Amino acid sequence: MKLNKIWAFGAALSLVAGVAFAQGFGGGGGRGFGGGGPLQIVMITEVQKELKIDEVQVDLLKQLSAEFQPKYRELFQGFRPGGGGGGDREAIQAKMQALSADESKKVAEILDAKQMSRVKQLQLQRAGSMALFQPEIQTALKITPEQKTKLQGVQTEQREAMMQMFQSFQGQQPTPEQRQEIGKKMEDMRTQGDTKMLAVLTSDQKKQFDGMKGAPFTFPQFQRRPQQ
Repeated sequence: MKLNKIWAFGAALSLVAGVAFAQGFGGGGGRGFGGGGPLQIVMITEVQKELKIDEVQVDLLKQLSAEFQPKYRELFQGFRPGGGGGGDREAIQAKMQALSADESKKVAEILDAKQMSRVKQLQLQRAGSMALFQPEIQTALKITPEQKTKLQGVQTEQREAMMQMFQSFQGQQPTPEQRQEIGKKMEDMRTQGDTKMLAVLTSDQKKQFDGMKGAPFTFPQFQRRPQQ
């Protein structure tokens, strides 16, 4: 049973990555389970306009995107079932956190303080309720141990549903139509999860969390990134 769960998690992660890369790294604004790192956010044309990013910064960000895209792809592919990574969720998270930290540092070297501050707000907006698992957000909102347990319960429920959804593929690559269907189902799962997780917060916590997101921003739907 444990091996089946590990395989299913690896399959789910691989297909989620496939959906994301099929749309183009940083090329769309749909909401993923993690919301996307700062580089993925700033590669969205509408975000660049929002931040008033100049041409020099755009060129530097494109170079940075070209540097990190294969790193993320390699990370996901390395943990694909049968790819030698074993589907270890903790190992995946550790590698992802390290890569994300490096990404954030390099993006901050390109943007000014005001732009980076807005990027962080947009990250929270795009991450939605999943941002509630970030240690700094939990500290700021004074999330209690009981609330953490409830949030973990909702996350586990989502993970199990996602694994169940992907088990039917059993190592087969989904068609473009199936990837589109996967994306729609993931968005529905995300919306349901948002509702359940936000219900865990008190009214004051919800108000504070909304304030941390800044002025509302409408992200575009996923779209392929234009070829360079």
